[in-house]
Amino acid sequence: MDRKKEFEEFRNKAQHTKEELLAILTINPFTVRLAYLIKKFNLNISPNQVTAVRLFILFPLTIFFLFLAPILQSKIFYLLSAISVYFMAFTDDLDGNIARGL
Repeated sequence: MDRKKEFEEFRNKAQHTKEELLAILTINPFTVRLAYLIKKFNLNISPNQVTAVRLFILFPLTIFFLFLAPILQSKIFYLLSAISVYFMAFTDDLDGNIARGL
């Protein structure tokens, strides 16, 4: 089976049936490909590990940035917290795609 067909089958299996338009346009193209690469190269990354990263690293980091922003009066920490929230959404979609794809 060629790679394109293999990826298409994985994408059809991994994608959620009722995705929102914003997720389809921004996050989903990356997370489906990343989940496919995780499966293809047998990286042994489970959906629970991705969720643990989100809960124990990204979430506290976001809170930390939001805590520091008004204290240091720096807008860069608001930007960093927004980026961290994006990565939390990214990892949320990624763990779903890994779970459905495997």
